[in-house]
Amino acid sequence: MKGSWAAIALAGWILAAPLPPAAAVQDSSPTPKPSGGVSRPEGYARVVGEMRAWDIGAARRLLAGLRERSPDLPEWDALEGTAAFLSGDYSGSIERLNAALKKRPGEREWLELRLHVRQSRAAVEGFRAHRTPHFEIWHDPRADAVLLPYLAETLERAREILGKELGYTPPDRVRVEVFSDPARFNKASTLSRRDIEEKGAVGVSKFNKLMFISPGALLKGYRWLDTAAHELVHLLIVRATRNLAPIWLHEGIAKYLEKRWRGRAHPHLTPGEE
Repeated sequence: MKGSWAAIALAGWILAAPLPPAAAVQDSSPTPKPSGGVSRPEGYARVVGEMRAWDIGAARRLLAGLRERSPDLPEWDALEGTAAFLSGDYSGSIERLNAALKKRPGEREWLELRLHVRQSRAAVEGFRAHRTPHFEIWHDPRADAVLLPYLAETLERAREILGKELGYTPPDRVRVEVFSDPARFNKASTLSRRDIEEKGAVGVSKFNKLMFISPGALLKGYRWLDTAAHELVHLLIVRATRNLAPIWLHEGIAKYLEKRWRGRAHPHLTPGEE
């Protein structure tokens, strides 16, 4: 996030803190517990670990094996719903969460996650996807279609340059959501109105995607292409480090590299930023 980056938080059970060392997500360690205090089934923590690292493919492979052994557990439905959400399939996510809640009504964490997924779906209602080779940009075609050529070019260039700088390039198409008004951004990002209106938060890398407010929604606009590159740096760091990098290091690297897509001749930092 421009100013103070916010790490992933999914209804309290995919946690905001960075991942612990790998050994801490093995089955021998304590697993997250549902709101009723009953221990989660074996394998649950490993799937959560992959999701917190934004490795959704690995999470789904683990989950498929666990479901073969015990197909009817509601935890697997809930985790499938989480994976769908982190992949941008909001309707599919709600369907799987509904299945989990049908088997175990009243599970607070699943109810909270479902509420957020519904808000995320409402926030992009009427949006269309513009696909580039490596990005899927969801936007309001009535308000923000004019941004697409510039945004697509910047993201593709940033992906190439930053991938070389950081030693990681996403193998999948990254989801991007551009919000035509702050209210939609508030619903999808979970950032507070105060963060948006008083602290000037305009973008965030969260929930395995990039989200930012359209420059057309602000009176004087802002350096939105640098913001897009800034948030892409955060996504690359989360995935490359499996969400192990501390937030202060995240923000420092993202700030240093946010203009890197413009070319080496452009200074990385102004004297004030330095």
